[in-house]
Amino acid sequence: MEESDFEGIEREWNLYPATAGRPLTPLDWAYIDAWFKAGIPVKAIIQGVFDTLSKFRPKHRFDFVRSIAYCESEIYRAALDFHCEPKGVACPESTTNSK
Repeated sequence: MEESDFEGIEREWNLYPATAGRPLTPLDWAYIDAWFKAGIPVKAIIQGVFDTLSKFRPKHRFDFVRSIAYCESEIYRAALDFHCEPKGVACPESTTNSK
């Protein structure tokens, strides 16, 4: 992962009020590194963060996203959209009707 990849993820994270201006923690970076090592492209990570944070609606005044782990399901969905299966995550089988 290159320095520009880190900057892109951090820039996307900081764009949203849902994060309350909280910087990414070392644990968040460990999640990002694990996703990257699992074969998830950086573009899918950024897309998953975008999708999650753009949909987030706080339930009360002090509600915000505390960790990038909150974005995990959307990151996996974005990885599948980018046609890559993360290592250790099974793709749902297609249910086609053969008549």
